[in-house]
Amino acid sequence: MKSLDIRAFRAYDTNMCSGLAALVERAEDAAAASSVEGRLLLLAGLRQAVDAAMVAALGEIAAAPGPVQLDGGIDGGQWLAARSELHPAEARALGGLAGDLPAMPVTAEALSNGRIGVEKARLLGTARDVNGFAEAEAGLVDAVIGVSLRRARRVIGRFVADYQEVDPADPAANEVTLAPKRNGRWGLHGDLDAETATLIANELRRLADGHRDDEGLNLGRRRALGLLDMARRSVSFGERGPGSRPEVVLVADVRFDGDIVDARYEDGTPVSRKVFENLACDATVRALVVNGPSEPLELGRSQRLATAGQRRAAAVRDGGCVYPDCDQPPDHCDLHHIRHWLNGGKTDLPNLCLLCRRHHALAHLIGFTFARDKHGQLIIYRPDGEPLHWFRQRAA
Repeated sequence: MKSLDIRAFRAYDTNMCSGLAALVERAEDAAAASSVEGRLLLLAGLRQAVDAAMVAALGEIAAAPGPVQLDGGIDGGQWLAARSELHPAEARALGGLAGDLPAMPVTAEALSNGRIGVEKARLLGTARDVNGFAEAEAGLVDAVIGVSLRRARRVIGRFVADYQEVDPADPAANEVTLAPKRNGRWGLHGDLDAETATLIANELRRLADGHRDDEGLNLGRRRALGLLDMARRSVSFGERGPGSRPEVVLVADVRFDGDIVDARYEDGTPVSRKVFENLACDATVRALVVNGPSEPLELGRSQRLATAGQRRAAAVRDGGCVYPDCDQPPDHCDLHHIRHWLNGGKTDLPNLCLLCRRHHALAHLIGFTFARDKHGQLIIYRPDGEPLHWFRQRAA
């Protein structure tokens, strides 16, 4: 095993990096004689220490975010995701933990000295706002040291359930999250009062029973079909009036012979012909035909306010906020004039780009400027005129 250079770690006079250097030294000492299992455990410990050191560095950025913001980042986590190969969700999670730790001194100390890892620290962070956490923090940290993550989750869950000041019968405290997962599917999770949950459960049970004859479907899959039935019924008899259909925006490329190919949803998810035909029956399909990957056609004339067609075209082209590794979708974004309207800019599609609300505010606060090169690619410039070299507009 190649010797690891730890001089860089020793250059930092902090307990965190001293602990990290010690782990590297232990890995070097044991590398030649240890089994692969032993090396794996040592590497796991090293990774834990590296994660903790990254959280500490992100904490320093949170305390003084100016340089990161000048480089186009909203915060340390978003900036780290854009400047490294870390998954954006992982980088944001580390940044979020760094922001929580100042109010969690016992957790911060346990993380820095390696008694717990970042996942357990994040679990403890979920209880940070619960009444009595400050008094209970030391006991909670001790309770999760040396146990599995599953066991730690139960410990924290029981504390939250016992001490969180939320009326279990209050519907105003209900929460439902629906978010995409890494595998392309979506996750659904809810926290509901008993009355609301019972109402939904009974309706789901009734609708799931309607799929009992569907071969090979367990209860969970029948419930999923029942949920879909509820959504379709709501659309048909909701506020838009009986018989109205959900609007689905589909995007497709036009081939030289006029045939429509490469059909996809507005967010870029491919659509098979079978699904396309089904949507055409069950939804109002708004087709947006583009001539190649990033040149939407016939979307209205220039005016001060963008048209709905221009918004849809920008959504297809940009895919969401144009800042790198910002995952805000088009419906959470504003259309930003690259050359401001007051400065003679037109409301033409090439002069527009999507920015999420936070990045839009940051652009005006810091004074970023935008331009397109001769190929139409977007470039973002800092106030000193230097481009954000790490910036790359996402592919359409």
